[in-house]
Amino acid sequence: MPRMPTVIPQKVTIPMNSGPIDGELTVPERAGAFVVLAYGTGKKPVIDRMRIIANHLHQASFGTLLCNLVNTDDGETEEVTHKLRTEMATLAARLTDVVGWLRRTTGVGSRQIGLFGASTGASVALVAAADCHDSIGALALAGGRPDLAGEALTTVKTPTLFIVGGNDAPIIDLTREVADNLRAESRTEIVLGASHLFEEPGKLDTVGRLASQWFMQHLAVPAHLREAKAAEESLSL
Repeated sequence: MPRMPTVIPQKVTIPMNSGPIDGELTVPERAGAFVVLAYGTGKKPVIDRMRIIANHLHQASFGTLLCNLVNTDDGETEEVTHKLRTEMATLAARLTDVVGWLRRTTGVGSRQIGLFGASTGASVALVAAADCHDSIGALALAGGRPDLAGEALTTVKTPTLFIVGGNDAPIIDLTREVADNLRAESRTEIVLGASHLFEEPGKLDTVGRLASQWFMQHLAVPAHLREAKAAEESLSL
């Protein structure tokens, strides 16, 4: 397990025309860049899984914003949340607005931001990247159905990492097909022994490490932070 971040996460409310979105912003000391972790439910197990990924990003000196794209004004019934999760354009527009809010709030300015998406958030992140590829520097997607991004896949130009559980055979084949046809740089990592949600012991930590390495390679992270992270990883080998 990674060391716990030294900065306490801050609960934030992101204003939107469709209703406010709840978020959790963490800014480690000397944060080099930011990653938005998007999901589509307020259920605690999902949030806990995203926090594990965020902890790894904090150790790599990334600031993070966790956000639930299904807001309180949408309602919390399964019927409502399922319907919204299939409306990629609506959720992607919200994610784009979240990125804009993060720029204004943190002073990140014109620097590129990374997106991490799992399950529904994976396809939503792809659509958002297609819509505002100049603002998104890298994507890391765990599980999910990337094919649900539809026609947006033809215009994605953002370097994309696909992370798939080794026991999730149908999604492995589907993801490889999407990756092969993506115009952007891409890589597919298979986490052996993991199911669709990476619930097995230690598997989410593997996802977190893979995502951190990808963002370190593709986001504008200061050299001293890259070197420090590389030294830490070499000592752990």
